[in-house]
Amino acid sequence: MSGLRIGGASFLTLDQGGPDLWTGGPFGPEGGLLGPAAMAAGILLTALWVRLRRGEVAVHTPIAEGPKPARGSSHPPEG
Repeated sequence: MSGLRIGGASFLTLDQGGPDLWTGGPFGPEGGLLGPAAMAAGILLTALWVRLRRGEVAVHTPIAEGPKPARGSSHPPEG
């Protein structure tokens, strides 16, 4: 968390101005709209790069489905 201070030393000090809605105020950039906007831009740019390199962007199904129950499990399948 950017707003958390531990001790008195700092490697980098930044004086940030602007509305708390955008900058996150005392919490830091990840608490404002700039943080999620930067994350969304990163995700979109990564998807674009993958599409240009591979021709498609798709979910890797085994990862999306999660682990399969062990055979002989006493729990019935959900759904």
